[in-house]
Amino acid sequence: RLELNAKIYTILIYGWFKVKKIEMAEKFFKEMVQKGIEPNVVTYNVMLNGICRKASLHPDERFEKVIRNAEKVFVEMRDRGVEPDVTSYSILLHVYSRAHKPVLSLEKLKMMKDRGICPNVATYTSVVKCLCSCGRIEDAEVLLDEMVSNGVNPATATYNCFFKEYRGRKDTEGAMRLYRKMKEDGSFCSPSIHTYNILLGMFTKVNKMGLAMEIW
Repeated sequence: RLELNAKIYTILIYGWFKVKKIEMAEKFFKEMVQKGIEPNVVTYNVMLNGICRKASLHPDERFEKVIRNAEKVFVEMRDRGVEPDVTSYSILLHVYSRAHKPVLSLEKLKMMKDRGICPNVATYTSVVKCLCSCGRIEDAEVLLDEMVSNGVNPATATYNCFFKEYRGRKDTEGAMRLYRKMKEDGSFCSPSIHTYNILLGMFTKVNKMGLAMEIW
């Protein structure tokens, strides 16, 4: 007979969330606790991910409900002696990013750093995406510099957040400056097909065919 433990319950909870059976996932979590099986940080991150990832965030009332539910998970984690990790915070920051909440994103990022948790590339990219999509590209640039100075290599997705905002501003100079920097910092990452689609689309739209040829 299979002995149920934290790992088995976590897999079952993940599976129910995967097929969008939230009530069943919550039922198994409660059953786990009632049987005296202590959830670990992975279990809680599965719960957070299930609550946050696919949730509708608009209008603001829905966003606030999702955040309330997520914060309850954070409180319960600490009550049980389980400290949220970088994945826990990254899941929450992804929600703030999707909801275009730059102030909350920066506050939560500061909170995790104050707790001694080092952001990873996914964490930084969520905040960079939020800042760029809200027009705060200068703040995003500061965060990019911080990211690199802390030894976290940006991903192509990180740079693409900037390129999308430059495209919206029709700022070809800013886009090329970052593109050249990205090429110079080739040890971090290389432009993707998506990167080139963003840039070529912008350059052709504003009739900067010379720049389009330069990156072709």
